[in-house]
Amino acid sequence: MKLTKNQKFALGALAAAAAYKLYSLYEIGDKVSYTFKGVKFKLQGGKYYVVIPTEVLNPTNAGLNIKDVVGELYLQGQLVSTFQSGPFFLKKGITNLNIMFELKSLEIVKAITKQIAARKLPNFQVVQKTRLPLFTITEKYNIDTALYANDLLGGATIF
Repeated sequence: MKLTKNQKFALGALAAAAAYKLYSLYEIGDKVSYTFKGVKFKLQGGKYYVVIPTEVLNPTNAGLNIKDVVGELYLQGQLVSTFQSGPFFLKKGITNLNIMFELKSLEIVKAITKQIAARKLPNFQVVQKTRLPLFTITEKYNIDTALYANDLLGGATIF
């Protein structure tokens, strides 16, 4: 099948529009930023959690459909927990949420509690993958609990 000049132009225009839309989606996803507002240790329903209050900033004028956010929590290079959200719509502006990592190993809970009791506050690493409709953005963060020492050592309960 031979395409006419107009058909070739139309296909080129469609390809350019699709490429621009894909780039725009990537750019929006890349502009979203996360600010951690603290670290809490929580016992809920017989399960232990590291809770990270987080502020998510979408500085664009558009909302963003997120398939899910998957996170891995590391302590001293060891994977201690994972997190996965469901699908959601990230509105423009600021959204506050709590990321909850369940600590399934009692040994990890004991190790963290021992570090905090010795005033050697743990430093967590998070690997986060934000899955958008057509691609995934991977980011890595350090969460230095010493930044939240007043909350952790100033009379607050640990778990």
